[in-house]
Amino acid sequence: GAVTYHSFTVTYDGEQWRSASSATHTLNFACTTDTPANLNDSSVNWVANGYLTFYSPVLNSNGVALDGNLATNRTANITATIGEIIWAPGADLWLRFTNPNQSPGNQGLALDNFVFSASTNVMDGYSNVLANFYAEAIGTVAYVDGQLTTGGSSPSVRDLPQTAYITLALNYPDPITAVAKAQSYLNLMFSKQDTNPASGTYGHFFWSYTDAAVTDLNSTEFCFKPLSAILKRYATRLGTNYVNSIRPMILNGLAASRARSVETNYSNIYTMRIVNWLLLGEALPDATSYNAGVNALSAWITDLGSETIHEYDSDTYSMVTYCNLLIGANNSTNPVAADKLRSLANFLATDLSVNYFNGQCRLGGSKSRDYDFVNGNGAIDHFYYLAGLQARTPAFGDLSEGIYAYLNAVENGNQPPLDVLAWGNSWSNRVVKSVWGPTNTPGQDRYNYLTPDFCIGSSGAFYGSTQDKAIAADFNSASPLAQVTLVYDLYDSPYGDIKTPDSSGHLKQNHLKFYSANVQDKGFILSLATLSPSFAAGANFLGPYTNIS
Repeated sequence: GAVTYHSFTVTYDGEQWRSASSATHTLNFACTTDTPANLNDSSVNWVANGYLTFYSPVLNSNGVALDGNLATNRTANITATIGEIIWAPGADLWLRFTNPNQSPGNQGLALDNFVFSASTNVMDGYSNVLANFYAEAIGTVAYVDGQLTTGGSSPSVRDLPQTAYITLALNYPDPITAVAKAQSYLNLMFSKQDTNPASGTYGHFFWSYTDAAVTDLNSTEFCFKPLSAILKRYATRLGTNYVNSIRPMILNGLAASRARSVETNYSNIYTMRIVNWLLLGEALPDATSYNAGVNALSAWITDLGSETIHEYDSDTYSMVTYCNLLIGANNSTNPVAADKLRSLANFLATDLSVNYFNGQCRLGGSKSRDYDFVNGNGAIDHFYYLAGLQARTPAFGDLSEGIYAYLNAVENGNQPPLDVLAWGNSWSNRVVKSVWGPTNTPGQDRYNYLTPDFCIGSSGAFYGSTQDKAIAADFNSASPLAQVTLVYDLYDSPYGDIKTPDSSGHLKQNHLKFYSANVQDKGFILSLATLSPSFAAGANFLGPYTNIS
């Protein structure tokens, strides 16, 4: 009888029949159960799958014919299973392969030995998630390559080891080439390290690839974050000789990192240092860095005992901290340290889940730092998406901290326990209380009240960042503008459109520093705030522009 299919598998051989370009061309797969007018109809929902992409194996612009049946000119058994479809009896399923107009030269890409099978089995869709990530990650690699080729203002230096990590984890474009590409990115990273022993920033890395000096010491921590995972997981593939060749530069960077003073309450950078010192100390090996990592981990746990996570709920930095902890938990060979890092990651996942507001499908309540004043989106959306709490696919951007969450999934790393995620799926009324300051510092707390219809939260005091949201309310609505936040604004720019440089020269949205005392009981907040009298400022309320009743 007639049945409904929920997944299907495609297998084919990709063949190249012409050598006409030194650039990689692709044959891209997409499918839809909608009814397109033609294969180019962009009004329907075409679902891509990066695992079914065929990449031209021969890169040569000599313009000669090739035999696509030869092993050197083809890729055999390209395959993937697509889930989360509803292919009902009598409905159409469209499959398409497109060869974008990639000039110069047409490489004669084709497919052969096509095999298709459909199944009534319902997949959980996770394969689709990772397939979409694969396509996004390839785009990231292409973006970095393009910037390096054209001399663009990007990438930042930290993007280079992150891209190396992607190529190795995904074996892109193939296992052998992935190693060569990763080594190339790492070599470029080390070429942007301060190598002058007389310099005050000796051992640190430049921020932008086009910089000629160190402007932000955090660059070193961000560079070593993916490098630590690479050397713990893929050192054998890189080769002993290569690892030995970069060891002196890593040691210089580690020494520079250890010499820098960072407070434990600078959560995202402090946890990054813990993991970098611990993992690179294990990988090189370097006992000094390893012991520093173990001691820093103990210091941070002690700090958490009095003030929980100081950089409390942030669309951006909560994800940075979470991914730091994942990398450490997944890769450390110290079982005690790995278990502590795993527990800390699950603790943070609990906080993020219990503060998730279903009515807007995003992190609810006050935030220590939020770079999206209007929509409240950020890297944390990737956590919610992978956890199955958020349905919409988050935007990657060119490079994002969210990539580490996907790499964690690819490498079968730590995942939040189901009882933790149950909080995020709950529509029940709840009050979430936490503290973010030392035990004897009154007022440094966070209160969040969530209901099915609205979520309202406050921070008891000014966090100290001009991107914080001390008071924030969200309403159950399809519109992301269904929210109210209180911003004391010097620029008459409540949407954060105006960006100004911080102490390191990074352009960021800002509002005025204001010192407040907020007290909340469920849906009621009493707020007292003071501003410097030297500023002519106004208070802007960001409110909904649609009917949210």
